[in-house]
Amino acid sequence: MTLKPPSFEEIIAHKKRRIAQSQVVTPLDSLRALARMQGRPQDVGSYIRDNRIALLARVMNPAARKFADPEAQENPYDPVMIARRLVRQGAQALMVSTDELYHGGSVSHLTLVANAVDVPVIRSDYILDEYQIVETRAAGADGLIIVPALLDADRLRSLISIAQRNLMTAIAKVHNEEELARVLPFEPGLIALDNRDQITGVLDFDTSSRLLEMVPGHISILVMGGLRSPHDVSRVMTGADGVLVNQDLLLAPDSAAAIRSLLGIKDRSGRRKPDLPPSSPPGL
Repeated sequence: MTLKPPSFEEIIAHKKRRIAQSQVVTPLDSLRALARMQGRPQDVGSYIRDNRIALLARVMNPAARKFADPEAQENPYDPVMIARRLVRQGAQALMVSTDELYHGGSVSHLTLVANAVDVPVIRSDYILDEYQIVETRAAGADGLIIVPALLDADRLRSLISIAQRNLMTAIAKVHNEEELARVLPFEPGLIALDNRDQITGVLDFDTSSRLLEMVPGHISILVMGGLRSPHDVSRVMTGADGVLVNQDLLLAPDSAAAIRSLLGIKDRSGRRKPDLPPSSPPGL
């Protein structure tokens, strides 16, 4: 049995209700005070560019799979345990899903993970309002995903600017040329090229390779969407500054080792994996 994923209209309606409820519990001014207590966030864009190709991993409640298999039985979700395992397996930054209704996440998960690891931590959610950005900084995160498809031009510009004023990295997630063209004038610190259409769910690995050519060289590029195997990673890594994989891929020792080798990431003994010779198909 398959459940229909939520529409953007449903997502926005839910988020607006959630923001209104949160503001009653913790007003924005109080949240700003909490945010000022946090240490300076890491520059995620620069951090990613400093690596050969950075490996990012998503921390997500397995219950989010309910849309594919709502009867599946899952173990209790422990974001800190998962985050620490992902870092041990080579993840150089983490993206934590915090949406409550559709992904079984929580802002509290973001706080727990940010306090448990020393790599950059990014919030993945449907960001619509300044309140959510200040909330992200108060949780100790270093950056957050912003989805242009959810926002008009004025709100998109405003949210990127607010994230930057809060010293965080605004990561614009785009899927097509129109979304990319809309966001480029606002100079996000990092652009995530998503191979999966957020509306139809259709996966096309040519998306990122096509859009890569349109991104100015001074903006870091993250490729994401549908990377379920080392072979998938090898298909999209050229030209990217980082790749985002789902947690299952790094929690499996064999695929984690293959991806570390592909990306030239140090193994747990501290030795750097040698780069693959140009004549060899990477990771195959």
